[in-house]
Amino acid sequence: MRKVGILIIFGMVLLYSGSFLFALVSALLLLAPLCLAYAIYTLLLRIPLFPALNLTSLFICIGIGADDIFVFLEATDRAIRNAPYASITTITERVLRDAGAATLVTSVTTAGAFLACATSPITSIKCFGLFCALVVSCDWLLMVTGVPAAVALYRQYIAHCSRAFCGGRCPLNAPLVGGVFLRRAGPGACAVRAPRSNHHLGGLPRSHRPDAPPHGEDSG
Repeated sequence: MRKVGILIIFGMVLLYSGSFLFALVSALLLLAPLCLAYAIYTLLLRIPLFPALNLTSLFICIGIGADDIFVFLEATDRAIRNAPYASITTITERVLRDAGAATLVTSVTTAGAFLACATSPITSIKCFGLFCALVVSCDWLLMVTGVPAAVALYRQYIAHCSRAFCGGRCPLNAPLVGGVFLRRAGPGACAVRAPRSNHHLGGLPRSHRPDAPPHGEDSG
């Protein structure tokens, strides 16, 4: 069931982002918080007991992590739409300010709820609450650093490289948000929605820019 859940989330991220590489990075980010939380739990806190109940934190990590990924993608899409000519640094700052703050509130409340279980007199429940609180905290930390960084690297390097070598037909060169809908649309729909695609690839065509000369006039 764990593999099925990860595959479903991988497919949904692939459909939403249109990028196989980004979906693969997202799948790795879903599992990374467990490793980091386990390292803190065993190496830093030096807690010898690791009950089997702690393994259920995998489902919590996948659920919260997938939700954070879509929140960051939606915030990226909104930031690019509002400022299509902004630099990657500016886009990332806006995404971290909006999505980072929103996911921080939900992560803190969730981690606090699990941390309350650490006051239980039952040892397994106490360890479960502490480990889940670590998982939720590590999940937010890795999502707030990993997802915006992956988006910035994709738009800065991968999209342009795949466009140069694959002629725009490589899956890595698909729009970072909504790529599947663009590929399924007809010729007329693609022509209408093309500006959104170019937003994610780093800008609009010259003919769509506000400072472009009128049609038929020489720019020189």
